[in-house]
Amino acid sequence: GNAGNVLINTSTLSLVDGGYVSSSTFGRGLGGMVDVKASESIFLQGVNPFSLAPSSLTANTYSFGNASDLFVSTPQLTLLNGGVVASASL
Repeated sequence: GNAGNVLINTSTLSLVDGGYVSSSTFGRGLGGMVDVKASESIFLQGVNPFSLAPSSLTANTYSFGNASDLFVSTPQLTLLNGGVVASASL
């Protein structure tokens, strides 16, 4: 089925050591939209030491559907040591 949408409104968002915000689908269906608004900053750093998954904001599909939109609005976006912002159909 289709993935759901993710909407976040905050002053700051920090994702570290593999933390993530994502809307994904693994079968037939459309990816969900991810919309993140941070009035001060967004900080993504590092990877999970066990799975090596990056700290990320993503909107993905892993089968036949289309990935959806990924919107990021902040005055300061920091990506360090593997931090990722991406939308993809894989």
